[in-house]
Amino acid sequence: MFAVVVTGPPGAGKTETATLLHDGLGDAGVANALIELDHLERCYPPLPAATTMAHAAALASSFRRAGHDLLFVTATLETDAYGAALLDALGADDRLLVRLTAEPDTLERRIRAREPASWSGLDGLVAAARRLVVTMSDLSGVDLVLSTEGVAPAAVAAAVEEVVRERLAARPALPGWEPGSVAVLATGAGAPHAIPISTALRAGPRAIVLGLAHRRETLARLREDPRCAFTLLAAGDVAFTAHGHATVLDDVAEGVAAVRIDVTAIREHGTDRFDIDAGVAWHWTDPEAERRDAAVRNALARLAG
Repeated sequence: MFAVVVTGPPGAGKTETATLLHDGLGDAGVANALIELDHLERCYPPLPAATTMAHAAALASSFRRAGHDLLFVTATLETDAYGAALLDALGADDRLLVRLTAEPDTLERRIRAREPASWSGLDGLVAAARRLVVTMSDLSGVDLVLSTEGVAPAAVAAAVEEVVRERLAARPALPGWEPGSVAVLATGAGAPHAIPISTALRAGPRAIVLGLAHRRETLARLREDPRCAFTLLAAGDVAFTAHGHATVLDDVAEGVAAVRIDVTAIREHGTDRFDIDAGVAWHWTDPEAERRDAAVRNALARLAG
């Protein structure tokens, strides 16, 4: 998952910028999701920070399972430690941290224009904005700083989108492979465990679907710990390991569950010193098993889209 975190003091334009990015890219057909951390923190009495992060982690995981590889997050990061906790909770393998800023008087004017004059926390929010516009300049790990002073929100969003698209284009994608190619799926949840599988299909640039029989120990392990590694050496010089998080889905045949792996990192094993000419050559000797396998593959293909 690629997380774009938009931060800045209150009144800097985080929500408007992120909303324009989310809507604009969505209209262009780019799958993405948006989390506003301030909304997760909006309760009384306030929740501990750890609980807010747990909520953010749950939402990010849900979006990732649904195939949303791009996640926008708005958050007021007051310290490096809070920012690190948020990035850890999101579980993203790549991130872009954007800090928006504006003049203190501009921040105050925007805040007073949007908040009810009768709100008891208004003066405190204004004071916080004036303080944070100074202290947030010390945040580390910021990739892009943009002033929203006198700049149209659409122009700010366009500047961020340009960087986002560049980063998305540079992210490695899964190669294609022939159906029936034999891969190795490694799991944790105890001593290292690995099995050969032949049902895996590419379900997008960074997603894999496969089928596992209910009796498989691997299925139980993935339910306990979704982290896994998928290694494939196949014809066409295909050689890679994909690390990711697995989600056990509904059954695709009697006694066979579908599993989706959302890839967080891809390691290419290819080199100019050799080519992979072929993978494991195999065929069914049991007609009934071959029929069941074909049904599983057809169901997975529909799932993969």
